Amino acid sequence: MRTLAFVIFCFVCSLATAEVELDKITKSKWIEVRSPHFIVITDASEKIGKAMVQDLENFRTFLSYMLKQSFIDNGPPLKILALKKEANFKALDLPEHWSGVFLRQWRQDIAIANIAEYTLRKNDADWGRHTLLHEYVHYVTSNLLTSPYYPRWYSEGRAEYYATFKFENADTISVGSMALIGRRKYDISHDLSTRNGVDIENLFKTVGIHGKGRTDELSRAEERKSRKDVAEFYARAMISFHYFLSSRETVSKLNEYIKLINQGKSPDFALEGAFHTSWDELNNSVNWYARSKKINMWKFKVGENGYEFPAIESQVTKLTSSRVITEIFSVVVQWGTNQNEELAKLMKYADSHGEKDVNLALAKIDWSRRSQSDVDEAIADAKARFPDDTNIQTIETNRKMSGVAMMLDVGHPSAVQDLNNVRSAYRKIIKADKFNRSAYYSLGTSYSRTDEDSPGLLKEASVALESARILGKRTSTLSKEMRIATLRQEPGKLLRLKHQMATLTDREWITHGYGRFVQEMLELRALGQTRGTVTEGSIQYSDGSSYQGGILDQLPHGRGTLTIYYGANLSGDFQAGRITGIAEFNASNGYQYQGEVKDSIISGKGKLRFPPESKTLRESGEFFMGQEHGHQRKEFRNGTVMEGNYRVGVPHGVITISTSDGKQIQREYYLGKMRFDVDEQLRFAGKADDEFLPNGKGVCYNKGIDSVFRCNFNHGKLKPLITKPRLEASFSQ
Repeated sequence: MRTLAFVIFCFVCSLATAEVELDKITKSKWIEVRSPHFIVITDASEKIGKAMVQDLENFRTFLSYMLKQSFIDNGPPLKILALKKEANFKALDLPEHWSGVFLRQWRQDIAIANIAEYTLRKNDADWGRHTLLHEYVHYVTSNLLTSPYYPRWYSEGRAEYYATFKFENADTISVGSMALIGRRKYDISHDLSTRNGVDIENLFKTVGIHGKGRTDELSRAEERKSRKDVAEFYARAMISFHYFLSSRETVSKLNEYIKLINQGKSPDFALEGAFHTSWDELNNSVNWYARSKKINMWKFKVGENGYEFPAIESQVTKLTSSRVITEIFSVVVQWGTNQNEELAKLMKYADSHGEKDVNLALAKIDWSRRSQSDVDEAIADAKARFPDDTNIQTIETNRKMSGVAMMLDVGHPSAVQDLNNVRSAYRKIIKADKFNRSAYYSLGTSYSRTDEDSPGLLKEASVALESARILGKRTSTLSKEMRIATLRQEPGKLLRLKHQMATLTDREWITHGYGRFVQEMLELRALGQTRGTVTEGSIQYSDGSSYQGGILDQLPHGRGTLTIYYGANLSGDFQAGRITGIAEFNASNGYQYQGEVKDSIISGKGKLRFPPESKTLRESGEFFMGQEHGHQRKEFRNGTVMEGNYRVGVPHGVITISTSDGKQIQREYYLGKMRFDVDEQLRFAGKADDEFLPNGKGVCYNKGIDSVFRCNFNHGKLKPLITKPRLEASFSQ
């Protein structure tokens, strides 16, 4: 099973090929320092440990003022593994140039920080402290109740900037000092001396930066380049964010830019709309600021009429070697950079020397899933010893949900009943643990595996997925939410989710493909309700969009054409800004639709022509919220024709396939997966080849022995697979 964690690298580069050495790590003295919102496990002194916790609590208070929002932190305290000793970094297989990593976990978030340079001398530049605060910014901003979605450069630049927070004295705090992060300027000092400098256009249009976790297979030159690319990205992000926060005017412009990006505007449009300048001019301004000797720093008053910082009492516990082993292993097994053979040695050592608590039980399950060993045995053992632990209950239920999903794919007769039982289990877990993001996510996604349309069930799915996103802000949650929003006919929410997805990912489907086609339809719908500047027979909008045709009360009314600024247009008979009836919609990426619309949304019977680069030529049939939904006839450029029922964009039901050479076959589909009866006993569900025969990995159902298991086909032939039947998915309460 894929690890449910994502890694935000602060200065990520390679991992050495050395192995983690738990025996060496336990020779150090370790402590746990606890405060209301943090658990710090560290090899530093008690004095430094307490100082770190105080810094974090103060910083949390500061961020609440700066971000002006409530944090979702009533769940487990944030656990931080803070490593001070260089020898322990080496023993943990962490390179010395690592600064930190933030693991977004389904059950608990974890931060790892290199605090080798952490100092109690407040006037000294402190990279260790900066690292600690940087990672906490990621934690806080991923746990805001309401927040825009930010580009990657913004998230990292903000973390770098806010992490400069410090007390100048008892009465004053500051943020933005270059005493520490001036080293980031050094990373791009050569670029700053050239005309290109920060290259703000490239930075703003970069969706993500990918450092190498392990570089065992990279050459030294490739490794150096990877390290350099990551370092330069963070330097450029920090310097740019520092510039934008240097004055209230640039802060206001940056906020407007983020607002426009979240509305689905392109970086080019958002630049013009927010900054009213060109990329070259903005780049010159940022470069001039970065090269200047005086860089602005914000200072704030502490105490009366200023920021109030509560007194914090921390609890310190000396850790036994067995507890240290368990804590370290439970973190190492989750970050996913170590090879399985290394983890196997760690697992054996931790199992024999570690503290036998729930953390070790969960770590053993994580190890079993990664190594594909007996997961069921690890879960059963953990549940027997910790029956009331909701994390273990969730893992067990997720395991059963995987079996139920396979049963649904192949049409097992007890699949629906087992699904209802699993859902009941998730509801019980959520009732006992309202911050269990995995249970919310799994409950919500269970509805994407069926063809249920009950309003009550779809509402539950929507609430569950939104809760999971708020608690974890995962891109995968957004895609599931979009499907539910489509079925619930929520065009406003669907458009917002698509904008958020486009901000976080560069997936072809959402940026240029069919997803973009649906997004443009929704944007034209929203534009039709916007009042602009009316002239004779036309409306001009502030973003450059326009309308030609009949007008009433500053809205399109009568026959006309609405054109959005990037070229997509909608033509038909408008009533108060919306069309219900026959319309024509042309997307900017080449999709062309003619047919019925409802409330300016493609719904009903119509014809759709695909762009030239698509394998599909055209289709005609029934649509719902812009998706193929109902009977469809789809023609491909190779001459193949598929005709039958679709559900939310994928084939679902019996499909008749006519090939260019005159053959005609029928196949059954379930939510996009082909079901194929190999013989009277064996059914396959999965992908098909060009001849519509089973091909690749999928699910098999042997009716004779009532067994559902994973299988693999090669162009209609079952590959030999040494496996045992799946975990029994039938659920007993």
